Amino acid sequence: MRTPSPHSTESFFGYLLRASETNGYETPGDILRLTGVVSHRITLNTIPIEGLASVLNQKVEVLQKLTYRTEQNRSSSLKILGHDLGKSSKNAPLRIKYSAFCVCCAQEDGHIDAFWDMSTSLACPKHECKVLTNCPECHCKLTWFRQGLLKCTCGADLNQVAQTKAEKPMIELMQIIQAKLHHKAHSSISNQVGFPLDHFEHVPMNSFLLMLNRLGTFNLQSKKEPVTTDCDAITRAAIDTLSNWPHGYHEFLTRLGNVYIAEKPSAVGLRKQFQQFYIAMFKRPFSEDISFLRDEFVNFGLNIWGNAVVDKKLLRPSESELKQRFISRAEFAQRFNIWKPVMDRLIADGSIVTKQVKIGGIKRQVVDLELSQPPVQSEQVITDREAAAFLGLPVRVIDHLRETGVYQTKPRAGFASSWHQDDVEEFLRRGLSLACKIETVSEGMEKLGTLMRLTLRDSSAKADIVAAAFDGRLSVAGHIGDNLSGLLLNKNEVDLFILKKRVEVEGDSYSFSEAADQTGIDQMAIQSAINEGLLTTVERDGRTRISGESITHFNSKYITLSRLAPTAGTTARKLGNICKRHNIPAKLIARSNGNGKHYVLPRSYEVNLVDLFHAEEKKRKDNSFANRDAACELSLSEYLTNLRATNGLLPRRGGKPNLSDIANACGFDRARLYDSPSLVEALNQFDKEEQARLNMEGFDAVTVLSGYLKNLKESGLPLPLSRGNKPNKKVITEACGLYRNILYTNQNAISLLNDFVQKQTVRSKFKAQKTFHR
Repeated sequence: MRTPSPHSTESFFGYLLRASETNGYETPGDILRLTGVVSHRITLNTIPIEGLASVLNQKVEVLQKLTYRTEQNRSSSLKILGHDLGKSSKNAPLRIKYSAFCVCCAQEDGHIDAFWDMSTSLACPKHECKVLTNCPECHCKLTWFRQGLLKCTCGADLNQVAQTKAEKPMIELMQIIQAKLHHKAHSSISNQVGFPLDHFEHVPMNSFLLMLNRLGTFNLQSKKEPVTTDCDAITRAAIDTLSNWPHGYHEFLTRLGNVYIAEKPSAVGLRKQFQQFYIAMFKRPFSEDISFLRDEFVNFGLNIWGNAVVDKKLLRPSESELKQRFISRAEFAQRFNIWKPVMDRLIADGSIVTKQVKIGGIKRQVVDLELSQPPVQSEQVITDREAAAFLGLPVRVIDHLRETGVYQTKPRAGFASSWHQDDVEEFLRRGLSLACKIETVSEGMEKLGTLMRLTLRDSSAKADIVAAAFDGRLSVAGHIGDNLSGLLLNKNEVDLFILKKRVEVEGDSYSFSEAADQTGIDQMAIQSAINEGLLTTVERDGRTRISGESITHFNSKYITLSRLAPTAGTTARKLGNICKRHNIPAKLIARSNGNGKHYVLPRSYEVNLVDLFHAEEKKRKDNSFANRDAACELSLSEYLTNLRATNGLLPRRGGKPNLSDIANACGFDRARLYDSPSLVEALNQFDKEEQARLNMEGFDAVTVLSGYLKNLKESGLPLPLSRGNKPNKKVITEACGLYRNILYTNQNAISLLNDFVQKQTVRSKFKAQKTFHR
């Protein structure tokens, strides 16, 4: 008989199957019969180790390592590869009657690993496929009594079985179980699911499998799913609780807690609410091995759950009481030494955040320490006058700033009306940080301290100016000094802001000067406008003011000519004269000082008046232009007549009339020689006459240069030279009215000049020789 040696991590039943297949037996039952066992069923109690060792020619100790029972002190217990699985065989996590394995692993390794003997092995951690449990041909469960590793009892070949992909969370859990079974570290596992691997590392195999079973069962209960013994469903539910640690565990406990509260609403304590779960998980022999679950359960009760009281007995001696998130109001007051009125105030202003929970049918208010701000010890308590002087603001202003929340305070255990030095310093720091410190105050800036001395008849209006500087409604350009009175604000913005505040304080009414600014009526004519019924007055504390409603009505119906004139680009006097000439019904309001009258125009005539003004202006300009053109024509005519009389020539540039020189000689702008048709025509006519007179038809640069050089030759004048005795091209081209680049780019002009220079040089030498002979 051939007796193959077992592998160190091989399944015991898988080894018997491999030995049977090696010897050509039908099933492992043939080997068992050689030991005297006549059975086609394998049980944990019917494995004859000594007989098998003799038949298979193996040492008893070698087979004993693979088997599932161990005897010690007259007591037996279950095991697998050295891991204790407890004494009970009823709920043992082992596959005894039926077989399951990964086909790919069996093909590659040539044997079945002991990993597949555990009922929790549902997927291959290496090939990431689901475990094979049934024959794809006969659909029966695979048993150990079959022809071979990859043969079913029906004769089907299991080599060609299609593999089904397993989910990533299941694969990672199988990797953890296999590593634990083979006594390997968990560090090589990727852990994309977020398992608490550091805690898993120290949990024994049996405790780990029990933890999975019970967590999965309770998770199914929390989801109100039917109770089952299906290992696949329980394992998946366990994965759900342990993934994304500890959040997945917290979500599971929240669901389970809601189920328990619905079943037993009178439970007050955390342990009492979760009694069934607590006893099953944390009051069993294996509970110490999974203490990390208990610690996180207590942490859940302290900081997440918020629907139960956590008994201090649940806390370990090393755990601090401050770890607790939810505590009662009384415990919070005792811990921070505050009394009930202060507690109520801190809750009202949001410094202390509370939550209402229903415990035992009674609604209780607990404090959320995570969201609450405990009272802060004050550095020093000062008076309101000291605080105001330190900030550079009036007392009533800082009182209002505190009431409106602009001035912020830390939670305090003392009186709400107290002023604390550190709060005042922080508010000052905030204010001074709004802008940089500067040395001098420029025009257009207004000091905040100056504004605080205004009479606004309401301290809240002044406080709102400060608030506007802090929240950005008013621009802060800089600050001088060491307190808030030195903040420098934009004067224009401040004036508008204060005007609005005055109107609010005075009940939508304006002073005479403010009404003048709003309407455009001269301040000295406001009384006349009131007498005319254009504005109405109201009494405010014995003072006569203009109602805001009448100002709004006036601005919608009328406009003063002094306000209209700038938009039309003229003066009120001119618009008034137009009204007189065209009988436009503008109201005349007398000034109280007798300095003339003020025009008020109905808005229905506004467009008409502006159009009349523009029409008159256009007519005036047209007449002005006509006169100007006549003067220019006369000046140009005299200039051209003088040139004819003296045989003078037009100044030219590039052979064309030099308009700039001509315009300067005539005394008008050069633009007139572009935009006045009569001037353009007169100049063009003279140009044609001059060209005809000088035979300049077909004029070009070479022709001009040739004429210039010819004139030099005939007159006997020398060619202008530069310092290097070379032709001075700038002087030559300016004399010809040409651009200098002609003598660099035009080859004909260059050749013409060079020929003239050579000939002039020859003539000079000839004259010199002739003089010498004489």
